[in-house]
Amino acid sequence: SDESLGWLKTIDGVEPRSGPCFDDWPDDSGAARWVRAWEPMPQEGRVILAHCNKLLSWYPAFAGRYTSAWGKSYAPCKERSIAALKPGEDYYRDRMWQVCRPQAL
Repeated sequence: SDESLGWLKTIDGVEPRSGPCFDDWPDDSGAARWVRAWEPMPQEGRVILAHCNKLLSWYPAFAGRYTSAWGKSYAPCKERSIAALKPGEDYYRDRMWQVCRPQAL
């Protein structure tokens, strides 16, 4: 997104910044953390245009508004699956597509 939004830097009064994605946190304290992540605050008369590109935007599991829900489901499933692997099993071959990604989607 930095490349595609670079032209915004030429507009007087607009300050594009790349940073954390909104609603990408595990609990209710995240909104305040998200706002603090944009410090220092812009000068008076300027506007911050916040954008994020944390994950591959074309991948259906990472559509913007679903990022938080995906992380809450997929990450714990992956951790449980890896912990339960038997000798010779591989998470990516045996569990990722069969268990965790369908559950998260």
